[in-house]
Amino acid sequence: MGNWSHPCQSHYFITNNKVVWAGPISKTASQEVIKNDQESVKKYVQKSNRLIDKIKRLFKL
Repeated sequence: MGNWSHPCQSHYFITNNKVVWAGPISKTASQEVIKNDQESVKKYVQKSNRLIDKIKRLFKL
């Protein structure tokens, strides 16, 4: 996870309920992470919408 919009731009991982702080990354690297996150969300929403459509067809909603 990251706080890209905050001045500190901290980033970290949560593993076994513990926060593991990561070192600083470049602006380019953070932009790539943001882009990948946005693409992942888009794919998830598309997949969810397909499932909802299947359920609607099943129940003829």
